[in-house]
Amino acid sequence: MATPLDIVAFQEFQGVFAFVFVLVSVYAMLSMLPFFREKKFAAAIISFLLGFMALYSTIAVKTINLMAPWLVLFIIFVMILILGFMMIGAKEKDISDALMSDKFAIGTLMFAILATIFVGSLLHVWTEETGGIEELKGYNESRYSGGEYPTETFFQTLFHPNFLGFVLVLIIAAFTLKYMTE
Repeated sequence: MATPLDIVAFQEFQGVFAFVFVLVSVYAMLSMLPFFREKKFAAAIISFLLGFMALYSTIAVKTINLMAPWLVLFIIFVMILILGFMMIGAKEKDISDALMSDKFAIGTLMFAILATIFVGSLLHVWTEETGGIEELKGYNESRYSGGEYPTETFFQTLFHPNFLGFVLVLIIAAFTLKYMTE
């Protein structure tokens, strides 16, 4: 029996979601460029063609479908944060000025979070689809008889919790030094 909470049927529309996402995001980005401000039809055609081309790439469709929930959570978090500031008396102009100023680097931080979501989703889907490092194992196996390959140990080190924590502490220290010197 089908219920309103049964979302399994939405899996058939994964391509449609990816198409609409690419269509809207590319059109929004092209509309910001001065060349396409007067040529909206050209921007619409380009965004439609890129959205249609994305349908033929399983990596693009899976990346967008993996990235979408994280983007929604990030946008909801930002909206709640903005509403929280407005509840304590901040005006819309103050918030937009703070986002655009270089003083707090909020815009850079938001861009870094969005880029991390995109790159993380793309790398996850790419390794799932192509095998990622597993393809490199066939290269010069006689040299590495112990089963440890340089690329494996590199990625194990790069994504180890201790190393990621160290990187986080370095980033916090860099921001702290920046704001303390101002």
